[in-house]
Amino acid sequence: MAGRKFWGRSRALIGIGIVLFLLAIFALWPTSLAGNLLQEWDARSSIYSAGMAALGLAITIYGVILNRRMLPDVATVERFISHFLEKEYGAKSYLRGIADPEPLVIQWAPAALQHDVTFNSSQIVKGGRERNLSTLAAGFLELKERQLVILGEPGSGKSVMCLLLALELLRARGRESGDSQIPLVVSLIGWRPSHEKGAQHSFGVWLAAQLEAQCPQLRRDYGTRAAITLVENGCILPIFDGLDELPEQTRLEALKVLAKSGAEGLPLIVASRLKPYQKAVKSSKFMLKRAAVVELKPLHYTATLEFLAAGEKRSGRSRWDRVENRIKSGQGPLASVLSSPLMAYLARTAYESPGSDPEDLVNKGREEEIIKHLYASYLPALYGDSRRAMRAQEHFGLLAAHLQASNKAIDLAWWRLFLLVPNVRPISSITVGSFGMIAFWAQYGFWAGLIVSALLAALWSELMKGNPPRHLWFDVRRILGSLLAGGVVGALASLLVATELRPIVIVTIGATVAFVTLSMLSMVAPKDSSAVEPRDILANQRALVFGIIVFLGLAASVRSGFQYDATRAVIDGIQTFTLGGTVLLTMFGASWITYTIAKIWLVVRWRFPLRLLTFLEEAHELGLLRRSGPFYQFRHREIQLYLAETRAR
Repeated sequence: MAGRKFWGRSRALIGIGIVLFLLAIFALWPTSLAGNLLQEWDARSSIYSAGMAALGLAITIYGVILNRRMLPDVATVERFISHFLEKEYGAKSYLRGIADPEPLVIQWAPAALQHDVTFNSSQIVKGGRERNLSTLAAGFLELKERQLVILGEPGSGKSVMCLLLALELLRARGRESGDSQIPLVVSLIGWRPSHEKGAQHSFGVWLAAQLEAQCPQLRRDYGTRAAITLVENGCILPIFDGLDELPEQTRLEALKVLAKSGAEGLPLIVASRLKPYQKAVKSSKFMLKRAAVVELKPLHYTATLEFLAAGEKRSGRSRWDRVENRIKSGQGPLASVLSSPLMAYLARTAYESPGSDPEDLVNKGREEEIIKHLYASYLPALYGDSRRAMRAQEHFGLLAAHLQASNKAIDLAWWRLFLLVPNVRPISSITVGSFGMIAFWAQYGFWAGLIVSALLAALWSELMKGNPPRHLWFDVRRILGSLLAGGVVGALASLLVATELRPIVIVTIGATVAFVTLSMLSMVAPKDSSAVEPRDILANQRALVFGIIVFLGLAASVRSGFQYDATRAVIDGIQTFTLGGTVLLTMFGASWITYTIAKIWLVVRWRFPLRLLTFLEEAHELGLLRRSGPFYQFRHREIQLYLAETRAR
């Protein structure tokens, strides 16, 4: 297996690094730490660092070339990713409540000609009389050009259909053991084709990144080229959801890229609301002309009742009888509302308790009243306590409004919640810069402190943009290459110290600190955080940062103790601890720091629970939120919009 070979060779490199480290200690360990021998040790350290820099660079280059050359076995990777996604999508369908205890039956039909969205009359999905999920999957596989557009009204179940269709295609692929593509459900929200150079080429890279985000083990076990290899070999069937959620101009740009990919024969499925897609068809020449087009139909009342009263008829209960009498004609506000899969889900959730009475729905006279009632009943039904539900609505309303203000985003990134704090970037940057100024000014003077202060403030401001968190692990190739290259700068600094050129010494030492900081950034390679729980990421950053800070402080104290006296040892240890802490927290603890800032602000200002991650995890377990890689998302876009609107009132 390619992944095992990769890690086998990596372990060999780790062994080489350990041997080199032991040789370094043996070569540099003096017989005495007094007088000229200590100076001789410093000189030998500088020379050794220069030599090791070249060796480390060679090992780094070798590792990069090795990683690039390792192409995984495609068939093996296909089997792995297919099994993984089938398990993942099955779990998601269960959490969404659409497959248990009774699956939601969504009907479809070929798009009507008057919609003016069908270009290829030969591309028609044949579903027979039973136009359900199974027949849609079978009909899609029979298409000559496996390209499909799924249209529907808001709340008609487009996202549900994408998920269930992907799951059905994965199961069909497993039964037939054929060479069909692996379906991958991808949200288009957040994709900006115009921001990428070479949009068509970047599309494949972006799609590979989405695959890695959903299956982080792919990169770790099969190498960095596993995902892009699957995409380039045509092994992936992307199912794009949320085209209608893109801004109008971005939607046209996305359609242009999708149309070109479709013209080149890429199999794909695209889901969108009907009207935005119609508008895009009329205003753009770049359309999916080879694609079959289907339209999701409103739920039939029998499917709605089976979903609402799942399991109740067997126990003799008939709480839904009056609802059945009201909607079986297919007319009236209640029938119209419950023909939407989203509203049917909200109704089942609101009246899931055996003691609840769905007759409340019958007593509502207008569609707006019924919809408002279902939305208002959702959180109390989930949390089971009016007080907890009220708090949850207040808190999630704030988070939903924050997402809406962030270009109508759907990804709730726990490490970006600090953006809720007013003026957080300038205030925190000034604070970090001042901290560095104090730490450096004491020993190296005003100008050195000012330079370090400006660098730390700029670095902190950049990192406060909220980049994805890092779950950190050690890569021996980067350790050798980066730290030993930093040794070259250290050797140069030693030579300059001997010349008594104090201004140059100060500048060189500052450059050395910056270089070593960047070296440490290369030394610690990011492991994909989407495979790791947020708690583990935060604990990992805390342990790594404080572990290195303590090590640096003790090392500085021991060195000064040998060279000077105990007082100087304590002073140097404190200064190194302070400066090292500032740099390391800035570089490697950014997610932990930003999360802590956000947590304090939300608890003090908005009375959020002190255990913020527990609060989000509970919402995920209840079904209000879902996980997509490292992000949380509201389970339904319409629920996010409702909570944001209630917050704005």
